[in-house]
Amino acid sequence: MDRAARRELIETIEQQKDRIARLENRLRDVVTAYKGLAKEKEALEASIKVLTLRSEPPRTHHVEKASSGADDSSETASEASGVAQATNTGDGGAESFVDPLNATGQDEILHLKEQLATLTNALATVTDQKSQMEASFQADKKLIRQENENSKKLAEETQQRLEEQLAEAEEQLSQAKSRIRSQQQEREKEQTDHAMMLRELQKVLSDERASKEQLEQELFEMKLKLEEKKATPDLSVEYEQKMQDLSAEMEGLQARLQAAEDDAAKPAPLLLQLQEEMAEMRVHHRLQIQQEQTRANEAEARLRQLEAEREARVANLEAKLAELSVVVGNYDKIRQQDQEAMEKLKERIAQLDMENTALARVANNKVQSDDPDDSNQDVHALKEKILKLIGLMKIANERSDQPLPPEDLYTFMNPGGDDSDPGSPVSHDKCQQEYRQLKEEFERYKMRAQSVLKNKNAKDSSVGKEIETLRSQLQELREKHIALRQYCDEQELKDKQKVEDLEARIARIKNEHKKELDKAEEEYRQRAAKLETEMHKQRDRTIELLAEKEKELQTLQLSEGSAHSASPRDGRSEAGVDDDDDIRSEHSDTVSELLVRPHFTPLMPSPGEGTIVHYAEQLARNEVELSAVRKQKHHLEASIHQLQEEIATKSRESANLEYLKNVVLRYMTTSDYAAKDQMFKAIATILQFTSQELYHIEP
Repeated sequence: MDRAARRELIETIEQQKDRIARLENRLRDVVTAYKGLAKEKEALEASIKVLTLRSEPPRTHHVEKASSGADDSSETASEASGVAQATNTGDGGAESFVDPLNATGQDEILHLKEQLATLTNALATVTDQKSQMEASFQADKKLIRQENENSKKLAEETQQRLEEQLAEAEEQLSQAKSRIRSQQQEREKEQTDHAMMLRELQKVLSDERASKEQLEQELFEMKLKLEEKKATPDLSVEYEQKMQDLSAEMEGLQARLQAAEDDAAKPAPLLLQLQEEMAEMRVHHRLQIQQEQTRANEAEARLRQLEAEREARVANLEAKLAELSVVVGNYDKIRQQDQEAMEKLKERIAQLDMENTALARVANNKVQSDDPDDSNQDVHALKEKILKLIGLMKIANERSDQPLPPEDLYTFMNPGGDDSDPGSPVSHDKCQQEYRQLKEEFERYKMRAQSVLKNKNAKDSSVGKEIETLRSQLQELREKHIALRQYCDEQELKDKQKVEDLEARIARIKNEHKKELDKAEEEYRQRAAKLETEMHKQRDRTIELLAEKEKELQTLQLSEGSAHSASPRDGRSEAGVDDDDDIRSEHSDTVSELLVRPHFTPLMPSPGEGTIVHYAEQLARNEVELSAVRKQKHHLEASIHQLQEEIATKSRESANLEYLKNVVLRYMTTSDYAAKDQMFKAIATILQFTSQELYHIEP
């Protein structure tokens, strides 16, 4: 953006340099024209002096007759003077007056010849200057005609290019809108599909839980049956009595007894089998505990990952907000710099306008003083003079430091015309302004579409990972359920076969297994309690973090609310405050929902069920937090959009106020009545005066 601004400034400087060079050339031409006019003035003054000397009254009636007769010939003048003298006097003293009168006539003739030469020189000078002016006028006329044709061609090409770019921008805008609409529809469809999949998974989970509870109930019934069998009268006493009788009877058979003892000392295969089964049960129990531990660790890791993702999203949003604030600040600085440059150029244009008006007044005064009898001239002479003045005005406008704008010249040359011509500079500026606005709007839509695509990809990846983890867990639970069911069936068959022979040994093994199971359950309870405390701590830390963020948002919103209250547009600021209140209420509702949400279930009947419930609660909590963050993001985007609109309106208002200030300043400082009238009309148009107000204000 800095490079673009620098490039624009360099182009502006180059344009100003070209314009300064052009104005210098025009000033040189004005000086040359002024020198020619000075020469014409001197010639005309000389001719006027000659004419004034010629029009002096004669000394005597005889001199007047002699001067009137001198136009024909010198002889007729002398004869006329002699006849007049003879008729008046008639005496011999008339001869004394002949010589002076003849001398006076000769002097008059010489004087008339000098006047004629002076007038001839003045006429030659004026003719030379007129021919030079006519040649320069024809050259300037050709140049202006060529420039006018080039400017018309350039305007037509620019207008055609702008129309093509406008059509392309509209097409791209419609494509972007349709693409965003289709993406929103796909997103909604995916959300509904995900919701249906989650409901199906929850249903499958509830079915598995019910089947597991049923199996546990069957196992509990089996345990009750074993206890009932244990409560029946024990046959071990009778067996011992019989053993004593048999031992008394078999005391004599020591050899056989020794052999029997040797055989008994050897480990029985049944006992070995029981020991192997006990070891397998211990290993299986240990594996189950390890699996539960790994699941708990995975749940903690997922929770930490979700927390990290949430913090990263919050940080990303804050970074984007900071970037937007920096961009807005840069735009404001560039706008201020442009306004300062525009003010300097406006002041320079005003100065050049004043100089041009002064030169025009001087030229008009000279023309009026040089041609006092214009009212007596014919139509063709006046037409030639008007064309000459128009050419001089164009030359002076090109050579002056402060030329008139092209539209003023156009309206002067074509009084019946208007600004609706597509090739006029006003329509060209309007097209450029509309093109800039459309380009800015297209860039904004493009940035929004990119952000929506990025958010969609991130959300799709996170949801896909969650679904994959849930599917893997569901598959593991199904396999575990099948294995447990098979194991229960096999164990039931084995128990039915061995229940009568191994009652005592089963009781001892049962007691040992119960102790180990109690010990393992106690360890699992301790670990689960530890995990619950850690989760509570993490939850408290999350709530504290949310509260801190809420306080920060409240402070920012209060500061923004105070800034909005100072702006002239109260309606828009009130709308922004209402949006901020909605954001605060929704955020506080989210925090209160987290506070009111019950704690984790301490212990479920089985470790697998507790893990799944814990994971479901964690997913629900994460969904609530994600929805709150999404709402907050939407509200922040809306508030940023409102701030951008307010900044744009403020910039427009400041530009209008600056223009009004300059017009009022020029109105107060200028002394020209016509300029004041034009400025008064401009002020009335800007301030939107009514007809009544104009009637009261106008002098």
